[in-house]
Parts: sequence; structure tokens; C-alpha cells
Amino acid sequence: MNFNLQNQAYNQITGKILRNEYRPGQKISQKNIEIDLQLGRTPVREALLRYVVMDSFTASLNQEPSSQKLI
Repeated sequence: MNFNLQNQAYNQITGKILRNEYRPGQKISQKNIEIDLQLGRTPVREALLRYVVMDSFTASLNQEPSSQKLI
């Protein structure tokens, strides 16, 4: 896996959270994030998993990730 793309996805998601483009409690699909960031499934998924590990996002199988709190 290309860690540069994963870091790019993570940094872009962080920027959108800080600019309130992704708001706490907002539900957004991984596919919509991929389209928004113009990145593929794997780097976006890995970036989202980093947030889940940090307890910033919740994710459910076959459902949209939801941001719980700002970083």
C-alpha cells in the first residue's frame, strides 16, 4: 500500500474536519469521501481506520462512517 496516499487522505480529511466541512455526527459514505478527495478506496479506508482507532469516528459495516468529535 502507498502510505503517501494514505497520509494524503488522512491530512485531507483532517483539513475538512477542521474547516467544518465534515461535522460531528455527520454521516458520510466512504465512497463519497473517495469522490470528494479524488482518491481510491484503500487509502481512504486506511485513513478512516486511523480515526476509528483514535475514537474520533465510528464505523459500521455497510454504513457510513460518522464523526463523533473534532480532533
